[in-house]
Amino acid sequence: MADMTTDQLEELRDRPGLFRQFADFARKQPLGTAGGVVVILYILMAVFAPYITGFDPTENFYQHQFVAPGAQFLMGTDEWGRDILTRVIYGSRTALFVGFTCAIVGSTVGLVLGVGSAYFGGMCSERDIETMASAMMISGKAMKTSMTRWNSRSITPP
Repeated sequence: MADMTTDQLEELRDRPGLFRQFADFARKQPLGTAGGVVVILYILMAVFAPYITGFDPTENFYQHQFVAPGAQFLMGTDEWGRDILTRVIYGSRTALFVGFTCAIVGSTVGLVLGVGSAYFGGMCSERDIETMASAMMISGKAMKTSMTRWNSRSITPP
């Protein structure tokens, strides 16, 4: 702090606080703010799942099979009497894990391919572009159709 000039100290003092920065961001980007709040709430719900729900997600209550939503079971129960809300909240842990894992793996693969293409250039870059273009040509519907036909009992796999 001894090396800071008076101009730098005044700039730090005049800088808006964290709440003011958040309010400015929320005013400029309302959809981004709403999405961020939803993601944060989703993460908090997954982390504090045992404290939010009063049931074990794998515990069966055979006396409460197919109970309609009510005060005890807010989303009702399934065929084994398990609380659906509890299972949804605990399932969010798996969804978050899969989502973040895919994002990390995809970013890592993209980083490696990008750095490799930038470093080696030429033939490697062209091959990467052709590979990605051919992968994008296979639409999701065509992929689902081919997988469905291959898995179908009426059509034998090749």
